[in-house]
Amino acid sequence: MAVPAGELLLASITPGPWFLRTLFLIFGAGILITLYKTRRGEPIFMRRIPGLDKIDEAVGRAVEMGRPVFFVPGIGWLTDPGTLTAMGLLERAATLCARYNTRLLVAVVAPEIVPVMTNIVREAYRAENKLEYYNEDDIRFLPGGQFYFAIAAMGWMRRERISASLLFGAFFAESLMLSETGQQLGAIQIAGTQMPMQIPFLVTTCDYVLIVEEYLAAHAYIVREPVHVASIRMQDLMKVLMMLIIALGIAGATLTVTGVTDFNWVEEGIGRFMEPLWEWLFS
Repeated sequence: MAVPAGELLLASITPGPWFLRTLFLIFGAGILITLYKTRRGEPIFMRRIPGLDKIDEAVGRAVEMGRPVFFVPGIGWLTDPGTLTAMGLLERAATLCARYNTRLLVAVVAPEIVPVMTNIVREAYRAENKLEYYNEDDIRFLPGGQFYFAIAAMGWMRRERISASLLFGAFFAESLMLSETGQQLGAIQIAGTQMPMQIPFLVTTCDYVLIVEEYLAAHAYIVREPVHVASIRMQDLMKVLMMLIIALGIAGATLTVTGVTDFNWVEEGIGRFMEPLWEWLFS
């Protein structure tokens, strides 16, 4: 007997509790196993991200030209995921600039972010024993909102004639204004954002662009802290698992709807196996 269309649709979009529990169990166990391997020193493969590797090259170019590096952590709030990722990338850029005695200019739009950025840059210089070269005036709060910030930042970029521009964080319409200015100055530009609508504008004006998930994984890629690496690794594996489940679901639903079989072998077949297992585990 064929399954009614309404019931089939409901079964397709409503996962049973065993399904969510199984995914949670797999994800949690995977993170613990990967974390254990990472802390033991076993290499965990992470796909190479060229844009992050080129940060060193951008700073090296600034050293050769004797001109500063410009950094914008987006226009998001302090708790924005893009801003938090930008903090980790700022630490890397500040460390390189301190190591090679190159000025690092940081333009900030939100006042609550200024102390955080200031501390990150100062500690990077301190770690390199170059604190005497640290200049607090190179980290500036540019008030007035989105476009006033962009105009002030563009003027600062032109006056200093920057040789490298690092644009990381949440961007909106100002992304093209900033990146076009850097392009006109001939600066090497590396950008990254979690805002999909801004990707096309950055791609047309920047040398390297980190696209959404690449950008959000950037801090783990650079720092290689075990907890972050384990989380990124398992997120990738879970995406592959979900794609396989989706493919199986499409196949099972197609066979049922076309009348090839009246047994939904994906939904009912897995359910018959998992439900007794969960009853045994948690009874």
